[in-house]
Amino acid sequence: VQESSSLFPDILDHAERNDTLTAATSTTSNKPPPPMWVIKDAGSNGAGGIWVVSPENLVKYLSSDTTPLLEGHRYVAQQYAWPPVLYGGKKCHVRVYGLLTSDGRAFVHKRAFLHVANDPFQKGGNPSNDEVHITNCCANSHKKEKFAGEICADFEREDLGEIHGTPLVPLKKFFPSIAASVSALAKRTMPYLKGGEANNGFEYLGMDFILSYKEDKKPVAYLLEVNAPPSQDTATGLPHAEDLHDDVIRDIMTLWVMPCVTGVEAKSGGWRCVQ
Repeated sequence: VQESSSLFPDILDHAERNDTLTAATSTTSNKPPPPMWVIKDAGSNGAGGIWVVSPENLVKYLSSDTTPLLEGHRYVAQQYAWPPVLYGGKKCHVRVYGLLTSDGRAFVHKRAFLHVANDPFQKGGNPSNDEVHITNCCANSHKKEKFAGEICADFEREDLGEIHGTPLVPLKKFFPSIAASVSALAKRTMPYLKGGEANNGFEYLGMDFILSYKEDKKPVAYLLEVNAPPSQDTATGLPHAEDLHDDVIRDIMTLWVMPCVTGVEAKSGGWRCVQ
């Protein structure tokens, strides 16, 4: 019997309701399902080459006659984050923008996108149903009747807002976890990025995170992947989505590029230093 998505924490719920849902994540009714893993082809892009594997469909992947996995390809396996935080009853992930600079610092922008699956999430649902599990915006935008749109989020908001007549999602409670992950990423990758000091180099990142809660009910964000550089195209071309991209790029210019090139005072805009 499939369990309702109402058992899971949902960003759109009021504070009192969200507390109840968070507490429910530690109850017997919402214990993790049998192990589920997400397999991704290391060479794929745009939501292609992603599969959810569980005991329910494992046989398919073990047989050379039915497996979609190709010999010689490299794959990444990640355990399914549990419990997933939902948006309106659907699985979601956050596209976070980061910046690594040649002086050893790391930044996270306060503005982000929330990408949402097309179909409602249900515990024990069909692992082969991409409409439930895939949250990639470009992959889902082809079904206009289901597509949630490009949803803006803010790591400094605590309440649901609005921008250009569309939702502005508050994600302040998840920022400490994301900041810690980006800081750790910077420390581990900086040795491989050395050499840009002479020309004031930088790395612009698009990072995807899944939101969840730990057993102690603390919010946590799990890093899925890093895109360097991220695509600056939007799926809809709508003003609120274009404005978010414009803000992020403009703030790179005022924080790093123009000060390095012309010597003007750096202005961080929406960038927050985490390392």
